[in-house]
Amino acid sequence: MRAHGLHPVGMRLGIVLLLALGASGCVAKEGRWCTAVGCADTVTFDLGSPHLHYAEELPLALRTCIGESCAHWVLDAKDCKPADEETPLHWCHFDFEQRLEVWMPLQDRSPREIAVSVSIRSKDGDELFVGQKNVLLEPHYPNGYECDKYNPCWQATADYSSAFR
Repeated sequence: MRAHGLHPVGMRLGIVLLLALGASGCVAKEGRWCTAVGCADTVTFDLGSPHLHYAEELPLALRTCIGESCAHWVLDAKDCKPADEETPLHWCHFDFEQRLEVWMPLQDRSPREIAVSVSIRSKDGDELFVGQKNVLLEPHYPNGYECDKYNPCWQATADYSSAFR
């Protein structure tokens, strides 16, 4: 028996397709299908390789800040570890080329231009590097502009890599 003129196989195929789209992370927005890739409001600190530049001073104490909100890290030759209990909300790692990157979440999307800073101290507490700059938050549309135009992620990169080559 056919319901509303649909063949049972066609109904099953439609249900399977609907379930597959839902499981794949696709959602319908304004009459179009969009992936449901998410992102966060973040600042990325591109720090180059301070652990190689200051190899004789390891372990290093690293502090990254967005305005007054700071994260503290301990760097050695192979790892970047949180220095306090609050820091695990952020992320720090070396990429395959031994460049250090730190991601910190934004607490506030405004203003669009924000102050960031980095400081590095030696194992003896000597100040090795201090850098401050303003970065501009830019909208990011991981699912495409049409899908995320009303709720983009806001991201910026603070590039300090040239100081540690």
